[in-house]
Amino acid sequence: TTSLEETIETLSDKVWNLEEMNANLERTVREMEESAEIAAEMEEVQSDELKMAMKDLEGRDAMIRNLEEAIRMQRRREEDFQRYVSEFRTSITNLKQEKAALMTLTEGNQGEKSQLLAASKKA
Repeated sequence: TTSLEETIETLSDKVWNLEEMNANLERTVREMEESAEIAAEMEEVQSDELKMAMKDLEGRDAMIRNLEEAIRMQRRREEDFQRYVSEFRTSITNLKQEKAALMTLTEGNQGEKSQLLAASKKA
């Protein structure tokens, strides 16, 4: 009977070891399933964050395009303003020249009138 007892004891130890290994494997499977769920959740969160980042990037790109257009418009306004100022300065220069010519002509006429007036007084 000792041999039978030894066999039973050996088999009992094997069953106990197998049960312990089975419990460890079940724990490992649960941990892996939990890890897979967490990984899927993280992937979904990352996907949502990527979508938000892309949307934000598109918004910033649109803002940059709008600012670039505003800069181009402002530059055109500055060029127009500089052209207007240049035309105004040219007009001022022309008016000054015309004034000087008129003043010279008026002074010449004044001298001529004085001479005619003096000549008519003598007569």
